Formats: sequence, structure tokens, C-alpha cells
Amino acid sequence: MKHFLMMLLLIFLLCFFSEAKQDYFCSLNNSDTILVYKRYLGISYRKTKLFNNRCERNRKKYFRNLRSAEEKIKTRLDKVNPRLSNYLYGLNYKMNAPYLSQVKSIKNKLQIQSNSPNIYFAYFDTLKNSIRYLNSNADSNQFYSPRFRKKLRKAEKEITRAEKNIIESNSDNAFIRQRKIILKNALQKYPELDDELLSFKKGAYYNLATFDELKQTFKDPTSIENNATKFLLADFYYRNFITANSDLSSFAKSFPKSGGSVAFSSMQTTIQTGDLMQHSIKNLGPDAKHILESNMAEMHSSLSKAKTQFSSLENLADLPEFKINPLKTKPFFERVKFGFDLHFSPGTLFVPVSGEFGVHAGYQISQRTIAGGTSFYRVGFGDGVRNIVWSHEGLSYGTYAEHNLKRIIFAYITFERKYYYDVSYRNESLDKSTWKNSLMAGFKLKTQNKKKRSYCVSLLYDFMHELQIPFTPALTYRVGWEF
Repeated sequence: MKHFLMMLLLIFLLCFFSEAKQDYFCSLNNSDTILVYKRYLGISYRKTKLFNNRCERNRKKYFRNLRSAEEKIKTRLDKVNPRLSNYLYGLNYKMNAPYLSQVKSIKNKLQIQSNSPNIYFAYFDTLKNSIRYLNSNADSNQFYSPRFRKKLRKAEKEITRAEKNIIESNSDNAFIRQRKIILKNALQKYPELDDELLSFKKGAYYNLATFDELKQTFKDPTSIENNATKFLLADFYYRNFITANSDLSSFAKSFPKSGGSVAFSSMQTTIQTGDLMQHSIKNLGPDAKHILESNMAEMHSSLSKAKTQFSSLENLADLPEFKINPLKTKPFFERVKFGFDLHFSPGTLFVPVSGEFGVHAGYQISQRTIAGGTSFYRVGFGDGVRNIVWSHEGLSYGTYAEHNLKRIIFAYITFERKYYYDVSYRNESLDKSTWKNSLMAGFKLKTQNKKKRSYCVSLLYDFMHELQIPFTPALTYRVGWEF
């Protein structure tokens, strides 16, 4: 009797937990969750498509630059040392051919390995497995509409394309890194080829830096992505799917199981490193300690500077030997800065007489200089609190340039053409021409917050204010924000 009651209790508990589990997973498949998944798919599809398009476009662009640099090196080297040229390029190298078609022959001749180390990309690993898990249950899940299933297939197609681009880019970067070292060692006796070699180094560096910049597309997940990930992590089957298919699990499988052994015979040990250091210290003489301290301090400062300037680099061989331009890896629209400006003319009784509302757009030429165009609309407010009248006063347009002097201080200059609406009918003594020129220069203070939005205040002096009829104020202040 006792065993019978225990069996009934066990059956009751199993039924209770199975129904609770079923109700729990049904709640994950309701309309609200599907809506989150739809938004998640939309964001993932746009991000991966943008990454793929830019990755493929930049790959072709920088490979054209590398092909041009290699052809210049080969042309000069054929005259200086044909034997070395044949060793580096071979007899089957075709000029003006796509660089990708030449890579295979160069690899085979010089026996260059382009296998890149596996670098774990956490965001993309989660994104890839989430989309594939949702797509694996698309046919059996009754809550998925045909349109939702179509979005899943499109998203997975872009994910597969992005995975292929990442693998190819890592392989190409490994080949270019080794190719740069080979060319540097082979051409070090030919200083007349330094310009051509520098051109290749620049192409190699910007190719790698652009790929690292592209990976920032997946850096900051949105709130929709975080919510979708939380829903998925609550699914027991999704956690099993991640465990079996994630990149981390494939890394773990590459190591031997417990009881196995790994060969470390070719690796340098701590004892060998210590013996080598002791031997080197003895050769330095009596001032060895002072020499080591000075060299270590210099090395530490150099490494700290390199770490701050090139934090995205994963290999010391990728450190540039030239002055880099960080803006070269950014697309056009990321270098364009937009903003709004406000200016109020002083009035009486705390009410301004008129106000100017403007927009501007500038292109970032360098790290410290921006140039662009601006436009303003002038509105009248009346002549006091008791007589507030909205009126159209005119328009203006112009060009501007600003240069960062120090931290938040900018030098600012602008030339504007201003049109004052119906000025002539108010006073016949005024100049009949309603178009006025204005050349202003001054300083601008610009602060920046975490959301990449800058608030700015500028104080400008108009060098042409005395040429206007009537005179216009010499000093002008403006406030605004940029993004």
C-alpha cells in the first residue's frame, strides 16, 4: 500500500510538471513573442545585409589597390632583379588581372598558408544560432505565418552570406599579412622600391582596419535584440541547440578529452625563457640592470601608446609604419555631420524681435576639420509682449568651416547670403537690394555626450556689418546641437 501511494504521487508530480512545461512554452509562442521575433528578424536582416554589402564592396576596392601596388613592384623589380621578381611572382603572373585570381598562384609558388586563427565573435555566434533555431522550427510551429517563415529564410540566407564573408576576410587578411612580411624581407636591399612597398603596406593596413570597423556593425545590440535573446534563452531546446552548434562548442571539441595528451614539445617553456634572459643579461656587462630598466620603460610607454591608438589590432605585425588616417575606413555618410542652429535678436520686455532657425550639414575632411553648408529661416515675433505678431522675415544660405583648436574649442568661419523680405517698402531710404552679404568668424564651444550628440555655442564677429544699410549687429551668438 505504501509503495502504491508513492507511485501515485510520482505520477501526479510528473503530470503536473509536464503540463507546466507545456504551458510555459505555449506562452513563449503567443502573439507578443512572435511580434518581438518579427522585429528581431527585421533588425538582424538589415544589419547582416549592410555588413555583407559593405564587406564585399570594400574587399574589391582594397584588392584593386593591392593589385596596383604589386604590379608597380613587379614592373620595377623586373628591371632591377628579374630573378627575384620571378621568385615572388612567377612566370604566369598576369598584369591587370583581378588580384584574387593571382592569390592562388602566389600561394602555391611560395607555399603561403592563408588559414587564419579562429577568432570568437560572440554577437554573430548568438545571432547565427538564433536565426537557425527559429528557422528549424518554422514548418512545425503553427504560430508562424507564411510571411514570417519567408522573413526567416531571407534572414538565414544573409547570415550564411555573412559567415562566408567573415571566413574569406579572415583568410585574406592572413594571406596579406604574410605577403607583406615576405615583400618587406625581399625588398629591404632595394630602397628605390620603398614607395611601392609603402603603397602595399597602406592597402594591407586599411583592408584589415576596414574589416574591423565593419564588425562594429554588430557591436551594440538594441533592446529588441536583447528581449528576443531573453525569450530564446528561456527555451530549454534552444539552450541545447546552442550547446551543440555554437562556435565555442566547436572550439571545445578540438581539445582532447580527459585522459588525452597534447604535445607541447615545440613550445617555448618558462625555464627556457629564463635561461635565455640570464644569458642575455650576462652579455650586457656591469650596467645590465640600468640598461634593462631604461629599455623596459621605453617599451612599456610604446606599448601603451600603441594599445590606445590601435586597440582593434589582433597582431603586432599589423602595426602601421606610417601615419594613418582613421577616417579612411569610414563610409561617406558616417563622415557627414548634421545639426540645428538657433539665434534670437534682442528685443524689449524679454521678448526677442526676431529669430533664425537653421540647419547645417558638414563633411569631416580630417579628424579636426569640418566644412559644409548652412541655411536659415528668419521669423519675426512682433515688438513686445502686447504686440506679438508672427511674420516671415527672410531666408539665408551660406558655407562654413570649423577647425578644432583644443578639446571643445573650435575656430569657426562662415560666409552667408541673407535675403530680407520686403525691406524696401518699409523705408524708401534703405538700399533697394534685399540681398546682403555677411562674413563672420569666431569661436565655437562644442560638448559631446554619450549618445554622440553635441551641444554647441558660438560667438561670431561680422566683418561686413558696417557695409549694411541699416547697420547690423557686429556680434552674433548661436546655440544648437549636432549629431
